Formats: sequence, structure tokens, C-alpha cells
Amino acid sequence: MYSNIAQRCAKDKRRYPIAYAWWTLSDVFDEGWDNAGDSAAEQKPFISAMGLMTRESLKTPAYNAYKFLGSMGDEQLSLSVNGGGNLNGMASRNTKNGGMQVIIYNGQNPGDGFHSDTYYATAAAQDIGITVSGMNPTMAYDVTAYHIDDTHGNAFGVWDKAGKKNMNDMSAADWTALRNAMESPAEPVSHAVCGTKFSKTFSLSSPGVLYVTIEPSVAK
Repeated sequence: MYSNIAQRCAKDKRRYPIAYAWWTLSDVFDEGWDNAGDSAAEQKPFISAMGLMTRESLKTPAYNAYKFLGSMGDEQLSLSVNGGGNLNGMASRNTKNGGMQVIIYNGQNPGDGFHSDTYYATAAAQDIGITVSGMNPTMAYDVTAYHIDDTHGNAFGVWDKAGKKNMNDMSAADWTALRNAMESPAEPVSHAVCGTKFSKTFSLSSPGVLYVTIEPSVAK
């Protein structure tokens, strides 16, 4: 949604929206539990609510997506995306330091959610080719990638694959595994890249998000 809004603002030469929020920021809210399934959900670290963070301060995959959006620059750049499926994204530049950022999303329609315990349709990873233009030819850039998918930046995915244990059945190691999995680790791609364009093919699962930063190189 934000990508569509930003692209429309760029096309119409309008100011970008200064804020875009998810409902809600955390799972600590009450809309009225009214069935036995709700009570059972309360025993789990993920209660199928809509927060970016759980009651136990576990960051959700959506939290990481918003973290990426919050790191985008203030100037939108041209971006072309090649690949099948529901693919799109946006690219930006930080006008203060010349760094650039790219977000690519590969998504499917969500399921029924809590009622049927289905949240999205999964698909095999795809090769996604991206090209970013507008780089300063007098600068060198370091390129870093970050993923959100079933194994990156996804504590829920780790909990799901471990059997969806209730909190009372979880060990200290189980909690540590969730907290270690909730961040999207940096994946160095290239160092000291030069030129006016950057092109590369990345693997991206569905559902999944790819975030690429192209930042001015720092001497190692």
C-alpha cells in the first residue's frame, strides 16, 4: 500500500506521506474475547493478533517490514523489477549522504487468519532481477541485503516449525531461538561498487520481502 501511495505521489509531484502505521503497534490491546479459541490463544507466545510486537516483546515479520520502510530515504528513485508473481517495490535515496535503499515484496493473498489458522499461501523462492539507477559515478558503494521470509526475520516461523508450543511448555532455549530469529541479519553483497546503475538477481520467497541498501563505502 505504501509503495503504491509513494509511486502515485511521485507521478503527481505531490509530497510523500509523512507517516503510515499498522493496526496495531503491539498485541497488548483488547477487542473482546468471545469464544473458547480465544482463551487457548492466550496460552501461546503468538496469539494471532495484529500487533507489530507480541506481548512478550517478540518482533513480528511485519515489524521488520516497517523497520525497512522507516529506513528509506527522502527521494524516490527509478526502479525496475523483473520476475513473475505479485512483485513490486520502491527505491529511494538519502539526499544527505547519497545512500540508496530498495524494497521488493513478493506476496500472496492472505488466508482466513485466526479462524482457520491459515495466513498466507506460500510459494517457492523466485529469482528477482533488480536495477537501480541514479547512482553517483564519483562515489563507491557497499551493498547489503536483508530478507524477511520463513527463515529470516521471522520468529513466528521458528515457533510454527517447532510445533506451536504453549508458553508453559517452552524452555529457555525455545525463547532464545525465537529472539534470535526475530531480526533480519545483514547479508553483505558487494563492496566498493562504482557506476551509475546497480543490477543484481536475488532469491526471494513468497511471501517475502527483500531490502537492499546501497550506502557510501567506508574504508575498511
